Amino acid sequence: MKAYAQKQGYDFYYTVDTDSKIANAFGASRTPELFLFDANAKLQYKGAIDDNPNDGGNVKRVHAKEAINELTAGKSISVKESRSVGCSIKRS
Repeated sequence: MKAYAQKQGYDFYYTVDTDSKIANAFGASRTPELFLFDANAKLQYKGAIDDNPNDGGNVKRVHAKEAINELTAGKSISVKESRSVGCSIKRS
């Protein structure tokens, strides 16, 4: 994971949730599934990164980007939840 993250140029923290403790705490069921919290640790958005996980060339709305932009601008999040459609999280 470290080598992959470095190769991809990731400049953020990530974790490997081997015992599904984080997934269970958040109620995550799919991967990827985004959880966006405000400065007060209140959940503001939960769901898919964008509206077309199967075809990146046909994405019409990037939910994550819009939610982050609205949150940082002090606006209400217009889409608070969307359905994640990735692989199911396998619990140990």
